[in-house]
Amino acid sequence: MSRSALSFATSRFSRVISACSGVSSVVGFLLVGTAFMAIIRGPVVRKLLWLVSGMVLLWVFNLGRLTLVFWSGQRFGEHFAINVLHPFIGLVLFSLGVGVMILLIRPMGLRLGIVRGARPIFGASEPIAEPVRQSRSIPVPKVYLAVSLVLAFAVLVGFSNVDLQSYNLVADVSGSPKVVSFIQNPVTPLGWTSSYEATFNWAAPLFGEQSTWNRYLLTSGQAGDLQARTDLVADVIDTPDLQSFAAFGVEQCYQFHGYALANVAQVNLTGGIIGQALSYTSQQFGSWSIVYWILPVKRGTETVYERVVLYVQNRSGLIAKATEAQQAGIRSQTSSNARQTVLLQNQAFLVAYAREMIQEEAITSASVLAKSSQA
Repeated sequence: MSRSALSFATSRFSRVISACSGVSSVVGFLLVGTAFMAIIRGPVVRKLLWLVSGMVLLWVFNLGRLTLVFWSGQRFGEHFAINVLHPFIGLVLFSLGVGVMILLIRPMGLRLGIVRGARPIFGASEPIAEPVRQSRSIPVPKVYLAVSLVLAFAVLVGFSNVDLQSYNLVADVSGSPKVVSFIQNPVTPLGWTSSYEATFNWAAPLFGEQSTWNRYLLTSGQAGDLQARTDLVADVIDTPDLQSFAAFGVEQCYQFHGYALANVAQVNLTGGIIGQALSYTSQQFGSWSIVYWILPVKRGTETVYERVVLYVQNRSGLIAKATEAQQAGIRSQTSSNARQTVLLQNQAFLVAYAREMIQEEAITSASVLAKSSQA
């Protein structure tokens, strides 16, 4: 394997979940094959051999799928491999495997048939009905029609579930979180560092006795594609009580203290996470831009809910450097009002920062959870 292919495989190893290991496709054929065995006629041993052979074939197909994904990532890039090829290739190979096993029914000494009618047994005081098993081949057009309907339905379901693969970054197939609490494992985008500032114990009555509210200072360095000329602040709250975030939301907090809110909007972060962007102004503290999101995370052995609030004071010159795509998105945040333009640009910067922060959390959390499971 070339160095670039190995690098791609290593960077994506944390995102290979149980569905990618071949378990789902094998179990899927077990369910489909068991249903087919109800209408397949032949020796039980041959039927079981057909079923096991199909499970092995699907497992081999899945190994080929993983190899193809890694190869395409090395050849055509991560976006094509993960976002274009990965969501569809599994469905295509599963359908192909089922089709191959249907074609192998006759070569393996089996046949499709049904039980028809019954005949009476004479020679007793009363006729006794004896079931007659007549192997009658199912007309081929009906088989093709049934298979076509199943495949068409599978394709429709596959298209509807394509967006679910985006959640692989932060949750596994069972919905359990894959991200470790920021408080337990503080991470930042490349080139940034975090430093602990304070813990607010007075908030326990609001978010629960088992809640934790920490504040961190995020400082930009010289590396990475996101740089700033000022520090960011992150307020991170962990609590097992999700409803407390609804009762004591960010917007309600600032409105309660008399701050003027503006530009409240939803923002699409990564991993299927929807965040909120807003800004507030006050006579005493000036104008600030905010982006926050809520995510279930792992804290030790328990699952808690984490709200991360990123904010920065609105002033021009915050953004020092960004990628070409980020610069394009930031430049689109313009207004006839110069102060409003600065506010929108800073919000766009925080959104870009939040996306990279979540991605970095997912990568480092995989190694943290792996080490804890081995301990």
